[in-house]
Amino acid sequence: MAMLTKKEYGSLYSKKVTSLKADLRAKLLNKRQSFERSKSDEQTLKDRVLVNIRKDLTSRCVSGYSAILGEIFIVELLMALEERGAVLGLPVITSKNVRMVFKKWDTRRSLEVGLHNISEPGKDSDEVKPDILLVPLVAFDKAGNRLGMGAGFYDKYINEERRKRKIVVYGIGYDFQEVNRVPCASHDEKMDGVFTPTRFISLNNLGHMAL
Repeated sequence: MAMLTKKEYGSLYSKKVTSLKADLRAKLLNKRQSFERSKSDEQTLKDRVLVNIRKDLTSRCVSGYSAILGEIFIVELLMALEERGAVLGLPVITSKNVRMVFKKWDTRRSLEVGLHNISEPGKDSDEVKPDILLVPLVAFDKAGNRLGMGAGFYDKYINEERRKRKIVVYGIGYDFQEVNRVPCASHDEKMDGVFTPTRFISLNNLGHMAL
């Protein structure tokens, strides 16, 4: 039997992980999109985040997201964080579709429709660097692994920023999105915790957000 080279094995493993991710993503995306949203879930999630975050967020930047495809709406949560002094940021994919940045969002200002029909701050909004990232997810596990939509924008951004400064990354999702193990590769970035409507799962021994 011919032995695989390290490069060949790496390529085979990468293809296997990609396939496993695609299968899991399809299954949970379908479940998330068919899940009946409720204001109750949004409210309890909001309350849970507010309990576990510092009261004074002055000079801190917190990023959120514009919900799509069954993701939990967090607009009211972001407004509450803004009231605590946080500068808010929302993700924007650059026109060449090659990288993600965060643009400042004042909740009194309307959002515009950007690439992929996702609402985002206007083109005149300043770029910001989040200290705390609230990120959507398709699946997660208790090891801190996150399955996203597959483009890799969050992993790339988080990896680059963690090389330069301290940031905290928290996933936002439903309990049914937890799996025993998320297929992952070496370039996939781990989260520090996950918020669901029923739980705060600390994955990195950080306790309350301390930034």
